[in-house]
Order: sequence, then C-alpha cells, then structure tokens
Amino acid sequence: MQELFMLWDQQAEKYKNSAERKKEYHVERKITRAIIVKGEIYYYTLYMYRHKVTRKCFVYYHNEILRLNKRLKYYLDDIERCLNDQLYERNYKKLGKVKSNKIPYYIYAYHRNKIPIKQANMDELKCHKDKEYDAIQIDTDDSYFYARVNGYKAKFRCRMATIHTLEHNGDNKIKNKTTIMQISNLRIKQDIKKNEAEFHNAVKNALSKLYANKQIIVSGDGAKVITTLATSLKSTRVFDKYHFIRELFKIYGFNETLNKANKRVFDGIDHFKELNYLYNQGKFDEFTNYLKHTINLLSSKPKTVQKIYDIKKFIRFYTTNNKFINETIINKYYTSGNAETFVSHDLKRYIGKNFGLKSINTIIRTIISETNHNLIII
Repeated sequence: MQELFMLWDQQAEKYKNSAERKKEYHVERKITRAIIVKGEIYYYTLYMYRHKVTRKCFVYYHNEILRLNKRLKYYLDDIERCLNDQLYERNYKKLGKVKSNKIPYYIYAYHRNKIPIKQANMDELKCHKDKEYDAIQIDTDDSYFYARVNGYKAKFRCRMATIHTLEHNGDNKIKNKTTIMQISNLRIKQDIKKNEAEFHNAVKNALSKLYANKQIIVSGDGAKVITTLATSLKSTRVFDKYHFIRELFKIYGFNETLNKANKRVFDGIDHFKELNYLYNQGKFDEFTNYLKHTINLLSSKPKTVQKIYDIKKFIRFYTTNNKFINETIINKYYTSGNAETFVSHDLKRYIGKNFGLKSINTIIRTIISETNHNLIII
C-alpha cells in the first residue's frame, strides 16, 4: 500500500508544479492526511489552492479514488471489505492499541445504513428439509416498541414466529432457525384479519419450502392469534411454559426483592415451590387440588379477599387452557420457554434507545445485517 500513497504524493506534486495550476491558482497550503488500511496508518499529501480572481479556496483531489475517499479516515475499499465480511469492533478504543483488519462499529453502521435495505428471497434462504429432526417447533409472541418514522414517534408491534427444530435425545440445542417478523405501525389503522392471514401465510410458506413434513408444535401465550395459527397448521398447540410459570409466580412466589406481599399473605410458606414441582412432574390433579387448598388456607384470614380472587381467576385460567398448558409437560418433543428469549435476542437488543429513538428503517436494517439465520420480514 505504501507504493500507492507515494504515487498519490507524486501526482499532487505534479499538479502543483504544472503550468495549468500556475495560470489560475495560488498554493494556499499543504495538507497531510492520515488513512488507515487493515490497521496500518499511512500518510499522503494534498494541496489547497486559491483562485487568483474569485479568491475561493478548494482542496484538489488528483484522482478518482481520492475524490471518492475525500476525508474518510478509513480507505474506502477497506470499508467495503468490512461491510461484506461484517468485520467491525464495537470497542473502537481497542483498535488504537492493537493492529486489526476491522473498522469501528460507528463507521461500519454509517456506511451500512447508506446501502438500500435488501432482504433475502425465499430461494436464497437455507433449506432444512434434508436435516434429521423429529419435530418442528414454532415459538410465537408479540412485542411492542417505539421508533421514529418520517420524523415522528410511533408505536410498533412486531409479531414474531421462530421456526426451529430440536433433536429429541440429542444435544438440546436450538437448530435450523427461521425467524418471521411482521412489523406493523400501530399509528396507522390496521386490518386485523388481513394481518393475521398474511402472518399465517408467511409461516405456512416457510414451512413448506424450508422444512420437511414433520410433527409441528406451536408454542406461545394465550393469544387467540396463536391458537388460530396452530389450528390452520393442524398442529399441536402448547402454552409457553415461561408465561405460565411467570403467572404462577405472580400469585404465589416471593423472594428477598420481589412479591414481598405474598410472603406476608402466606406466612412465609413457599407454595410456589410445591406447585412448580407438582406441575413439572405432570401431577396435574394434585396441582389443581393444591391451588384450591391454598384458598381454604386463606379463607379464614383477614385482608385476603383480593388474593383469593386472584387465585380463583388463575384456577379458571388454568381450567380453560389446561389442554395447552399440560401439553408443555406431556409432549416429549417440546422445548419450553423460548418465545421471550427469541424476542430479546433477535429483536429487542436492536431497538435500544442509546442516545435517542431509532428510526424504524435503521432497526430493520440492523436486524437484517446482524441476523445470521433465515429471516423473513413482512
């Protein structure tokens, strides 16, 4: 690379000493600029000139590469290489201490955001039909967030379905992922039925083109859209275990920092531990009886009306949905509690405010560029 910058210096001197330059411009000053290529710092020379008549100053770039690079700290070809290979360093101070072929993330993000958003076509996605697996699981959840669009703040909903496989009795790792995101601007009136149909069709299309014909498990909270998805796919509907245990903890659980009122109401007895044990062991009748037993324990105590009401409401919720809730334990292919994890990992970490509210285009662009598995955004 040093030869290239020496050539630039020769070109700068050649124009400075030319008759063309002397006819119209005075030399204003000499400029030495630094440029980084694969962690190495190089220096080259430019000149600022002043027009003899108009007195206007300008920096003369004597070749096309310089005209494109201008004041960029990193060589443009190096930036393009890092964009193509996704090479960046978030801790940019680290780059000043060690030689690296990466560029700082803020430079990477700036140039990445200038590239038009392009999503992979279905034909370009990884096909998992030839892989070995016993079942397909679809974890579904809705997440809400704020973002900028056309200069104003708007609330968005991301309806997300993550299709994956888990080899039973295998290494218990999530494999063969495909994420489907339906991002809707709630400031604009939504056609609910149309949105649901579009979401269902995207999931069906991904399953038919990317996965083998296996047993399908649809997991999520109690939302009707998840149940209708499971019905349309003729699959097994499962209530996401994380959401169920979270509701159970709200009613009975406590620790040193959370739900201290539960500790007072239940006289320090940890009913949550016993209920969680019965549920995970598949002792569903005993689980239901224990719920009713806690009502009897509280019925004679003062100031427990609200808690008794909450427990009865939870029992009605469990009775109504026990077919889906119990499937969590019964189904040997089900791997529990992934919906919230996927939302956090594949969406929420990209929508943090940092120094201000991000635009929706920046969020979508970041998700597309940072996601290494199959991604479909509708």
